[in-house]
Amino acid sequence: MVTLMERVGWFAIFGTTIQVMLLLLFIAFVQYDNVPGATATRNDTRHTWGPEGDGGAGLDVYPMLGDVQVMVLVGFGFLMTFLRRYGHSALGLTLLLVSFALQISLLIDGAATASPNGTVTITIHSLLNGNFAAAAMLISVGAVLGRTSPTQLLFLTLMEVPVYTLNAHICLSVLGIVDHGGSIVIHVFGAFFGLGFSKCVCRKALEPQHPQASSSSTSDTFAMIGSLFLWLYWPSFNAVLVEGAAARSRAVLNTYLALMGSTFCTFIVSSWTHMKNKWAMTHVQNATLAGGVGAGAVAGLILYPWGALLLGCFAGVLSTLGYTYLQGLLEAKLGLQDTCGVLHLHGLPGVFSALVSIGSALFASHTTFGDELFHLYPLLAPPNASLILEMNVVAPGPGEGRSAVHQAFFQLLATGITLLLALVSGACAGLLVTFPVCQPLTPPQQYSDALWWDEAEEDEPKTPTMDVDFPKLFNVQVRHGDTGRGESHIRNGM
Repeated sequence: MVTLMERVGWFAIFGTTIQVMLLLLFIAFVQYDNVPGATATRNDTRHTWGPEGDGGAGLDVYPMLGDVQVMVLVGFGFLMTFLRRYGHSALGLTLLLVSFALQISLLIDGAATASPNGTVTITIHSLLNGNFAAAAMLISVGAVLGRTSPTQLLFLTLMEVPVYTLNAHICLSVLGIVDHGGSIVIHVFGAFFGLGFSKCVCRKALEPQHPQASSSSTSDTFAMIGSLFLWLYWPSFNAVLVEGAAARSRAVLNTYLALMGSTFCTFIVSSWTHMKNKWAMTHVQNATLAGGVGAGAVAGLILYPWGALLLGCFAGVLSTLGYTYLQGLLEAKLGLQDTCGVLHLHGLPGVFSALVSIGSALFASHTTFGDELFHLYPLLAPPNASLILEMNVVAPGPGEGRSAVHQAFFQLLATGITLLLALVSGACAGLLVTFPVCQPLTPPQQYSDALWWDEAEEDEPKTPTMDVDFPKLFNVQVRHGDTGRGESHIRNGM
């Protein structure tokens, strides 16, 4: 066993074992919904089904599913390439961990609605839920990017996806909250799970500045590509599960307007807070996207154009100020490392969006939402069909007869549960992956591709030299120790 471990490493051993187990589970329990004898058994209020379970379930959202996958793989992947020595790992680990998270999510999400004989049926909607779970996982990975081994990240994914699914079920199905774009169940959960994980997985004293924990002009440009893809496809992320053509259209418009506001305000605040009135690339890569998170929980509601724009402005200002002032304070005072600043892009704007959703629910009425009230808040509808007819209101079906105050309370409760569950489970996961078999990294091994990638040993190409005595060739007198040129201010490249 020692020889095998030395030959292939713990990652290959654990990865092979986990994949074989997943394959056996898929063979034993998983099938499609359109095979002979299969029946659709799901009854999830988050989803809409195709006509009569004809195997077309989910085709209505398939175009937006593609957008979400571009966000998860291309957007998040390239956004994390800002570390100048960690580009291969940022992209490669994104692909690896997303494929792993999708498999786990398909099993767990399907098990919740399995048939009496234990068969798990998967649909396009199952893939959509899996991508949301993968997004939450990648947000958590951003908090520890470069400071954890692939083996540790495998176990992070293995532990986070089930807890994420449990929290989403509690918030969306049990408490019945409105969270169209997942600001609470995805962004808040992912960010605070990652922070709890980071605090416990890296408990040693922080170095003042790791020599490789920096970006270059090239790596920042690649990260900006990720930001552009995320900006472009975020409206689909927020709108894909919104039911009703009018509400889904609003979700797209509200998200675009919020992104416009956060982008413009990010540039303004970044210039205001810089000593030389310049823009910080960290702000532009991240805080410009905060509007998408800020609008998420209320994306399909009637915010009005000015409201969506204002919401995005607040989210952008909040995120930029977090990166400027809070990031260093958390490291210095609490010893909390957050490589990608997920607290400022996902955590704080997500909590802000949750507060907006609480206020929206508190004032939900026919005056504010008209006939769409019970479509946007289904559980506020009367509890039986006769009352709906008696009240002469439009409703998709019976609800629970909740009041606006009760709905606002459940929004608040779901936010609190998400924060608590994310922090506790993240901290527990961080403690569990500190054992030697999980291959924790030492400081010299961090933020580098060289330990994991075959062609990443040489960080920079060496400048070729010629055996020519230039001072003698050109008859130039150069003092000892003088290079003959001024100090270079070019940033170190990849």
